[in-house]
Amino acid sequence: MSAYVENFEIIFGVKNNIQALRNKVLELAIQGRLVEQDPNDEPAIELVRKIQVERANLEKKGKIKKQKPLSAIEEDEIPFEIPESWLWVRLGEIGQIFGGGTPKSDVTQYWEDGTIPWITPADLSNNKSKFISRGRRNITELGLKESSAILMPKGTVLFSSRAPIGHIAISNCEVSTNQGFKSIAPYIRDMNEYIYYFMKWDTPRINESASGTTFKEVSGAIVSEILLPIPPLAEQHRIVAKIEAFMSQIDKLEKSFEDKERLTRLLPNAVVDKIGSCQTSVELKEQLKFVVENFEMIFQTSESMQELRNVVLQLAIEGKLVHQDPSDKPAVELVKRIQVEREKLMKEDKIKKQKPFPPIEEDEIPFEIPDSWQWVRMGQVINFQGGYAYKSNSYIDNSDYQIIRLGNVKNDRILLDVNPVYIPADIALETMNYKISEGDILITMTGTRNKRDYFYTCRVSEEDVSYKQLYLNQRVGNLKPDKAINSYYISLMLKAKSVLNSIFATETGTANQGNIGSGSIENLIVPIPPANEQNRIVRKVESIMNLINQMEVELKRKVDLVEKMAN
Repeated sequence: MSAYVENFEIIFGVKNNIQALRNKVLELAIQGRLVEQDPNDEPAIELVRKIQVERANLEKKGKIKKQKPLSAIEEDEIPFEIPESWLWVRLGEIGQIFGGGTPKSDVTQYWEDGTIPWITPADLSNNKSKFISRGRRNITELGLKESSAILMPKGTVLFSSRAPIGHIAISNCEVSTNQGFKSIAPYIRDMNEYIYYFMKWDTPRINESASGTTFKEVSGAIVSEILLPIPPLAEQHRIVAKIEAFMSQIDKLEKSFEDKERLTRLLPNAVVDKIGSCQTSVELKEQLKFVVENFEMIFQTSESMQELRNVVLQLAIEGKLVHQDPSDKPAVELVKRIQVEREKLMKEDKIKKQKPFPPIEEDEIPFEIPDSWQWVRMGQVINFQGGYAYKSNSYIDNSDYQIIRLGNVKNDRILLDVNPVYIPADIALETMNYKISEGDILITMTGTRNKRDYFYTCRVSEEDVSYKQLYLNQRVGNLKPDKAINSYYISLMLKAKSVLNSIFATETGTANQGNIGSGSIENLIVPIPPANEQNRIVRKVESIMNLINQMEVELKRKVDLVEKMAN
C-alpha cells in the first residue's frame, strides 16, 4: 500500500483519483491485506463467543429485547477470502441496530431547554470528524419519551439510512437521532472504529439494496443482515491505526494537489494575460518562445489551452501576431477596390444593390490596429446569404443533395454524419442559389439565449463538398468573402473574443432561444489587414494552433493513461 501513496502522482495522476486511493485503503483493510496477521492474536471466533455472552447477559437483564435469528451465511454470499483468524458474521450479531424519531415540532416542551443531543443526516453532512457529540438541536427527556427517538450509548456508530444513505460518525456521548438513521451500537464497544470504516467501505453496496419511491432508504432488517468480516480485536486496532496513518498521508496529498491545481489555474492565466498585453511583435515573440519551451508546465488543462487559443486569435486581429511589412499595400486601397468592383456589379445588375453602411464612429472602435489596417463593416467585404426554409416533408432517405442544418456546423468542422437529411434532385435544382461552395463561411445564427452555444463558424473546404452537394438551411448563414479577402482570415477573426463579444451584444430572442440577425452580422465592425498580411496571419495562426492541438492530444493521452493505471 505504501507504494500506492509514494507513487501517487504517477499512478493516480489527478486529484479526482484521490478518492480511488482512499477506497483502495479501505478495501485492503476489509479484506485482511492492510496489516499482517499475528498468530498470537485471539481469533475472531473467540471474540464472537464473547459477544454472544454479552448479548445474552443484556437480554437476561431486560436491557435489550431477545433477538430474532438472523439468516445463516451461505457460501455463495461470501464475496472474498479472508484470513483464517477472521470470521464472517451478520452485522446484527455483533451490535444492536437502532432507528430514530422526531418529536412533534409544535410541542415546545419536547424541544425547549433540551439537553439530549438530537442528530440528523444534515448534521453528519457538515461533520468533518470521525466523532460527533451533538447536532444543531437538542430534545428534552419528554421529547425522547413521547417519540420513537432512542437514547443510544456512547460509541454508537451512526449511519444515515436515507436522504442520503451513507453519512457516518461515532457518537462521543449518549445521543439520539431522527428517523433517518440505522445506527449500530456494538456489544463490545472497542469494535466501533473498525465497524465505522467497514460501513464507509460498504456504503456503495448498501445503497444498491435500498428501496423507495420518494427517496431511497435501507431498513433495519437490511442493515442487520449486512455481511461483514471480523478480524481479531487486536488486529482491528492495528487496522484502524494503519487506515488512519494512510488517510493522513492521503489528506496531505490532496492538499498538495489543491495547491498545485490552484497554481495550474493561475499560471496559465498570468501567462495568457502577459501575452495579451504585448505591444510589439518582438515582445510577443519572446513570450511565445517562453510558452513553447515551458508548455507542459504551464498548460495542464484543456481549458487553459483554449484560453491560449483565444488570446492568439485576439492578437492576430489586433495586428500583434506578425510583423507589418511597409511594402504591403495598405488595407484602405484593398477596401476601395472592393467597393469599386461592387458598384460596377450592381450597375450591371449582377448583384443586388446595397444600402450604404453607416460610417464607423470613433466610440465604436474596440481597440487600436496598425496604420496599414482598416476598420470596416462586415457587409463591405463579404456577401451575406441566409438559408432556405426547406420543408421536412420534402426530405428523403438519401441522395447526392444534403441539407446543412444548425447541428451540422461547429467551429472549423462540418459534421455531415450528424442527423443528415437529404432532398431530391428537383428541389436541389429549384434552390441552386443556396448551394454551398468551397471557401464559403458558414455561421450558426440560433442557439440558447445567454449561453453562447452558437455563432459557430466554419470555412467550407474542398473535402466538405467532395462527397455531396450541400445546401444551406434556414438559420445557417453563409458569408461569401470578396475574392480579394482571405476567407481563412475572416473565419479565424470571427472566433476572436472581442468579435464574439460584439456580435452577442446584439443577441435577440425569447427566454430560451437566442438569435443573431443578418443585419447584426453585416454591420459588425471588423479589422482588415493588407492582403499579404492576411496571408501571413493565417499561416502563423495555423502553425500555433497545430502546436496547441498536438499538446492537447498529448495531454489527453496522459490523462487516459493515468485513468487506466488508477483503475
